[in-house]
This record gives sequence, C-alpha cells and structure tokens, in this order.
Amino acid sequence: MERIKQLFTAAGAFALVETVLRAFNDLFSRQCLNSAGLAVGTTTTKFKLGNAIYVAINGVTQLVASADGPVLTGYNLTSAQVGGFVVTVDTGGVINALPIQPAAALNGIGYPVVPPTQAVVGLVLINTTNAATFTGGTTLMNASNVAYVNIVGPFNPTNAF
Repeated sequence: MERIKQLFTAAGAFALVETVLRAFNDLFSRQCLNSAGLAVGTTTTKFKLGNAIYVAINGVTQLVASADGPVLTGYNLTSAQVGGFVVTVDTGGVINALPIQPAAALNGIGYPVVPPTQAVVGLVLINTTNAATFTGGTTLMNASNVAYVNIVGPFNPTNAF
C-alpha cells in the first residue's frame, strides 16, 4: 500500500491516493474469518449461521455464536425472479439480512450497500425461475430453489474495484 501511495504522490494525485487507500482499508477491515456454515434455521422459514464465526469489523475481532437469522417477512419473489439476501454481522454480533434487488436472471440482481459497521458472512440466493414463488417468513428455507453461499475474506458487493 505504501508503494501505491508513493507512486500516486509522485504523479501529483494525492487526493486520489487517499481515496484508493480508504477503499482498500474499508474492504479489508470488514470480513468474515471462517465459514459461517449458512443453512436452514431451527425454524424452517429462517436461515442460520451453522458455525460460530470470527469476524473483523474496523479492526476489532469478535466471535459470533451460531444462531438463527432474522425473520424474512416482507420479502417476496414472484415466479421467474432471482433474489435473496446478503447476510451480515454487525459490531454488536447481530445477524442481518440485507435484501437483494430481484431480477429475471442471476446476473441482473442488485446488491445492497453494506453499512460500514457490518461484515458480509454469506449470501442466501433464491431462484424462483422454476415457476415457484417465495414469500418471506412462509416459504421453507430448505426449498430446492434456495442456495447458501459462505463468504470468507473481504467481500463488499458494491465496492467497485
């Protein structure tokens, strides 16, 4: 990082250097350090962290116990939509589910902005393109159209690098 700063400073682009360094710092200072083991929750309409996880958020490492995620009520997908949630943990150890903007295909979904006090631990992807629908809080999370993706390391879906 210091070498990047030196090169940009020599070119007279110090403001750009600070912006780049802040972006890298943000990306690498919020991350999950081991697999969350996302799975169907103890209530089948919820997801859960199947593993206790270590997360680093803004330079502070914490241990988050295995637990069910929040109720997904209010998030609905019609048939022929793909959507889901970005699963995060905040500085208080609370599990969050940030809704993904649905689309007709996986490559069209829109990721939410992750607040600076949260680290991404995984994704819950829901594909209703097989003519099914998804009703948050009602549809079973063990349906064949629900996939769990565990994220280990730096990941911010809206960070443009």
